[in-house]
Amino acid sequence: MTLRLVPTMAVAVAAAAAAVDLGAQQVLAVDLGSGRQILADDTLGLHGTARRLLVDHVRGLLYAESATERDGVAVFSLETGQWLRTLAAMRGGGPQELPQGLLGWTTRAEGGVYLADTRRVLEVDSTGAFVRYWQPEAPERIAVCELSGRPAVPAQFGIVMRGPEGADDIWLGPEVVKSSTLVLSEEELRRPRSALDQFVENHLRPIACTDDAAFVVSVNETGPDSVYAYGLDGSARVVPVPVDDMDLDPVWNRRLVPKTDGRGHLLLVGPRRGVVGALIDPSSGCYAILRSLLPSSYLADREETGTPQFVDIYADSALVTYFPYENGTTYIGGEIWAMKLHPIRRLSGEPCENMLPSVEPKDGA
Repeated sequence: MTLRLVPTMAVAVAAAAAAVDLGAQQVLAVDLGSGRQILADDTLGLHGTARRLLVDHVRGLLYAESATERDGVAVFSLETGQWLRTLAAMRGGGPQELPQGLLGWTTRAEGGVYLADTRRVLEVDSTGAFVRYWQPEAPERIAVCELSGRPAVPAQFGIVMRGPEGADDIWLGPEVVKSSTLVLSEEELRRPRSALDQFVENHLRPIACTDDAAFVVSVNETGPDSVYAYGLDGSARVVPVPVDDMDLDPVWNRRLVPKTDGRGHLLLVGPRRGVVGALIDPSSGCYAILRSLLPSSYLADREETGTPQFVDIYADSALVTYFPYENGTTYIGGEIWAMKLHPIRRLSGEPCENMLPSVEPKDGA
């Protein structure tokens, strides 16, 4: 990551609360005691963390980063669990290659994926055929999403998206820095090394896009993450991150992975197993807290079933991966044992409009 020194502060972002205690409008639970298995072959060699799995909500497909095929993304049917194909990027300097190999990726609305390293984005269709490449003049990053049918990547205090055919790229955000390097003032460079490292790391975080906005997560050193929304109209705003009002897991909202649910809602996936995430309507602020509901046999069966990790939502179910648990240790981040779809139950509150519409109260209450 390259940093460029400037004499004075080049940009500023208005301060705002990263987490707002709104009082949960709906509390949901992932029912780990029931559901159906999609994948149960631990020889498939798939990475199973939230940022390495994505759902194509329109086609019912799962895209998972391969742990065995170099720079490959495997595609599965979410209905049958059948492997369909693997989409791969070649390493190299040619227009159809990634010089550093696959570091980030996302799905295309038309089918297929965008594959990225820190500088280049390849567009690949659903058959694996190369479409085009894009090399934005933005700081190094590994995240990409699709905004209004075109790829977009994080910039400093904003977003840059590919312009229409033959046109310049489009920079979004009132304070966006149009530079290929991160720009810091002398004052910022005098901050503690840990703060500077965090500043750089935030530009390597995943992002997510709906039809009209891109969402960027910024990790804070001492508190909950911040989420910024950048609109196609050039606007920027803070999306309040819900807190768990029962203090079941007060620090769940750290190092969040942003996703979308296929209905225009923002899904924030957390790394923990108490409160596992939140689903937010960006336009109204209505939201649901997601918790995990463990079966009574969980501890006894853990060595056999593995440790669950919530990673996404498909339709009105939770997508959960299972990591090996051996000799008292869970191997999160390695290859998964299994993947399941679990029902989501409503524990309390009233549902937000068009958010998980078929979810029923727990035990029919």
